[in-house]
Amino acid sequence: MILRVYLIVFSFTAVQGVRECSSNESCEACPELITEFRSGKISKTEVLANQCSHPKISGYTCCKLAKQLNQECLSGESCRDCPSLIDDFRNGRITRSEVEAKVCEKNGRNYFCCKETFSPVSNQQPDESPSFLPSVKDGNCGGFKSLSSIVGGEDAKPGVYPFVALIGKKEKVKRSYGVRTINDWRCGGTIINRWYVLTAAHCYFSTDTTDEIVNIGEYDLVSRLDCTTKDNCLDENQIIPVQKIKIHRNYNSYTGSPNDIALVKLERPVELNDGVNFVCLPLGQPEEFKALRIKNYDEDLIGVKAHAVGWGFIATSNHTLQDDGKSKYAYPVMQKVELPIMDNNECERTYNNEVRITENHMCSGGENGKDSCKGDSGGPIVINYVVPSTKSLATDRESSVWMQVGVISFGPKNCGTGKPSGNTRLSKYIDWIKENLD
Repeated sequence: MILRVYLIVFSFTAVQGVRECSSNESCEACPELITEFRSGKISKTEVLANQCSHPKISGYTCCKLAKQLNQECLSGESCRDCPSLIDDFRNGRITRSEVEAKVCEKNGRNYFCCKETFSPVSNQQPDESPSFLPSVKDGNCGGFKSLSSIVGGEDAKPGVYPFVALIGKKEKVKRSYGVRTINDWRCGGTIINRWYVLTAAHCYFSTDTTDEIVNIGEYDLVSRLDCTTKDNCLDENQIIPVQKIKIHRNYNSYTGSPNDIALVKLERPVELNDGVNFVCLPLGQPEEFKALRIKNYDEDLIGVKAHAVGWGFIATSNHTLQDDGKSKYAYPVMQKVELPIMDNNECERTYNNEVRITENHMCSGGENGKDSCKGDSGGPIVINYVVPSTKSLATDRESSVWMQVGVISFGPKNCGTGKPSGNTRLSKYIDWIKENLD
């Protein structure tokens, strides 16, 4: 393509001398100028009038620089790496001048003014349709803002995983002073749009929605507000009743059953804020793989140190729920643990072929003392920017987005004993999800 541009330039017979380019121009091949000539917007004489003197190549023209460095980015943009912008240029969707117009400088390096993938504090809500699916391409999922049962894990920071939800039920219990209604939290889930939460099928015994609830924007179950300092708090959590439960029709309630996936429709849409956002789903768009630095959601995931997130038990045994008089739960504070994704064949061998691992499964963990556990079921296995040399996640990058690749499904009876956990491989269920959003 560039060679063709050069040939067009060279085909002109110079009718006037070359000139020196001004300070806001550079002497180079200028495809935009040739495009304007081809379309009849400028004449041959005007093209020749822009020819300049290059030390090695003749036929170059003075091409305007659309932007100088150090200019501030527009509102809603940040100065950072922008793979989507480069992809648009390479595929001819934007011109070189449009790319140059986005160049900025940060910490002595050149970047691009790139549209924010997530604006944590915004009064403008995304598409409110129940069938809406956010995506990396559209830049409306996976973002986070850190305010500052997982076995062998650690407390997650408030706001880092704003898409994780709690599945539970209102339960009447007898106390010495009478009958009281408490919230019994049993599973995790993820927010995929304003109406739907994704979870595991085994988190529900039936599709009866009576007293079923979902906890949105939670971090610490025993604290009314989640803060790092007095003036740095997340918005109050949202407890929303369930309108509908959709369980995969081919799910069977045995350990290792494929199709352990369910959708929960809420009675009202969630309100987005610093502590509430959508997770990205593996739709298979090119922008996803560029953002994650992987090529696919199968073999390229093997070895990636994904994060499991939830409020499940943190001990290998003695799984007794805590009861603070208002809620029952396995552990009060959101936990996260790093679990490498395992090859399916290796995973099946660790279970001595007692559990059939199919292409619809994905295993993670296998290290003593680190595991997802009872109470984490239905919660996410997520990744973001993968560092090739270590397979770890670079969560501190401005452009990082959380992509859910698995739904926590099953594991050994005693958590953290060296056997991996089994998850529903989410990339195999995107069509099912789309078909059931209404």
